[in-house]
Amino acid sequence: VVRGAYELQVNNKHALRGGFVESRSLDNINYESEEQYEEYVTQILTQLKEGKGNVVSLYSHAIADGGWCVTPERLVFLFEKARELGLEFYTFQYWQNW
Repeated sequence: VVRGAYELQVNNKHALRGGFVESRSLDNINYESEEQYEEYVTQILTQLKEGKGNVVSLYSHAIADGGWCVTPERLVFLFEKARELGLEFYTFQYWQNW
């Protein structure tokens, strides 16, 4: 699966069989504040919860402080919110073999 990096799209999991999926960066540089990041992540995950079989592709360049990275704290927020909503995580490798 090739990951795009221009806009976020919530897709039905079958769309991944096409070999390309748009993704959303979690990099710190894309969010002006912690509140903006948390609001955005909550919105995405809530949207996923509402649609059975939907997936979204998220990425970051690294896990660290700095612009082109996502902080460990932001990842923890993402994982905890996803768990709270009963969502699952998958790797691209999983989708290639699905």
